[in-house]
Amino acid sequence: CTLTTEGKAYCWGQGGSGQLGNNSTADSSTPLAVSSVGVNVPVEQSASRLYKWNNAVQPGTPLAATNAVATLPEVGSSFRIRVGLTADGNKTLQNTTVPPGNMKLRAQYAKKTATSCSAVSSGDWQNITTNSSLRYAATGPAHQTAISAISDNPVLPTNSHNYVHQSIVRPTTDSSLTFTNYQGIESGQTGLWDLVLADNGLEQNTSYCVRVVTDTTAAPGSSIDSYTMYPEFKTAPGSLDIRFRDNAGATVANPVTNFDNSIIGSSSVITSALLSNSSSKQIEVTNTQTSSGWSVVLSASDGVTAKWKRTGGTESYMFNGTNGDQGFLSVNFGTSAVLASGNSLSGSACQTSGISKGVDSQFKVGTATANGVTLMSSSGSTGQLGCAFLLQNVRLNQTIPAYQKPGTYELPMTLTVTAQ
Repeated sequence: CTLTTEGKAYCWGQGGSGQLGNNSTADSSTPLAVSSVGVNVPVEQSASRLYKWNNAVQPGTPLAATNAVATLPEVGSSFRIRVGLTADGNKTLQNTTVPPGNMKLRAQYAKKTATSCSAVSSGDWQNITTNSSLRYAATGPAHQTAISAISDNPVLPTNSHNYVHQSIVRPTTDSSLTFTNYQGIESGQTGLWDLVLADNGLEQNTSYCVRVVTDTTAAPGSSIDSYTMYPEFKTAPGSLDIRFRDNAGATVANPVTNFDNSIIGSSSVITSALLSNSSSKQIEVTNTQTSSGWSVVLSASDGVTAKWKRTGGTESYMFNGTNGDQGFLSVNFGTSAVLASGNSLSGSACQTSGISKGVDSQFKVGTATANGVTLMSSSGSTGQLGCAFLLQNVRLNQTIPAYQKPGTYELPMTLTVTAQ
């Protein structure tokens, strides 16, 4: 036998008892590399990169640089982590191979409750499953599909000489959470796996850590020996949004609500208009921010002292008066309806449970509705996160005082959605 300057051992001669160390009992007259097949090979988690979700074998656009913290683009995002495990990075075992199928691995996550992922308490880590708060994505490339190199691969660790690309990790049942290496990993090589994941109710605007561990039930006595890095990401902050939209889902910007024409005489008259309808102008609230409830309020943009004003003139009348001589605006929900659309962040179909339309009300100075009428509200539920709620057919009735000068009168109004 001889030892090279690189520390690799080679032997030749009689091999009937396997003494040449190459997993063979054949004789050899030429030097053969001594091989140690993957028992107790030191393994470290050494590289990662996060990518946008892509319904393909290869990941999407990177969300961050190698080993850098990524921020998910939105609440409920699916995304990809390409994570690397280096075998014998210190090269203490030469000619060593972790054979195919020898690794029995699981992925875990934890909220970053310490200054670093390495300092997170061991009790805070939990397995990534098909229904955990950080879950394996419901859609995407098939579990165990082979992956290959991409131009945006994580930067190779300094103690590794090349990557060995392994497979997609996206089990569809909790009985198949354990994954393995489908290619052997030699000393100094780094195996790469793609974890296809989804935010399934993680806390918003919060940092999380990910790690790969050995499944000690499937492989007793095995372990990941060290972690030189952890994949880390921050969830999106979420939002609570309101808009007018049409049946196709397109935004209707700053819509005008036209009241019926009225003939003014010696007594007050009532004119009506639909603030929202069931087709071209629906009020929509989308919530990915709060599970504590919210409310939608209609108010005059210029405040409690605002008035209907005649275009090109100085004439005006009140929207929040106490009687017909002053003028007042009321909101009617007699034919109104609340609908839910889409799926919640947990994947269930959105429901209107806990969502209420308003009650018939009048804007009235000196009261709680002087400049605010609630059109729709939510009592709050985690099951509403990610859902869109539509309010249709809200009717406005304006009482116009007698003897108003003919013309076009305008009153700018604002819809506001506020978390409770």
